[in-house]
Amino acid sequence: MELLKVITRSTGGDDYIDNAVKYLYDKRCVMRQGYGVDTHNASSATTAIKQTTKFWGNQNKNQIIHAILSFSQETAPTPDVAMRKTAEIMEPITKNHLSISGCHSEERAGSIYHTHI
Repeated sequence: MELLKVITRSTGGDDYIDNAVKYLYDKRCVMRQGYGVDTHNASSATTAIKQTTKFWGNQNKNQIIHAILSFSQETAPTPDVAMRKTAEIMEPITKNHLSISGCHSEERAGSIYHTHI
């Protein structure tokens, strides 16, 4: 079963950004891609997001839109397919905003791969 979950928070500040980005770099992550952020360095990615948030004056607003997409094994049998489908679904948001997405390998409820963006 395919699942899309969106998490928005207007509180948490820098700690929320730190935790959200670190989550994409944990041991379950098998693939990452991004736009405007370093996908190989969590510290650099975090800095880019914080600087952009400050530039636009959004420190006390919803700084991150966190979407979780979980795909059935039939829909996304590989991390590449899961990331491609995530890119297609999230393109209206990611085409004009900093973004980083990661694919986790974790078997859960008929899914092998789920992505975070």
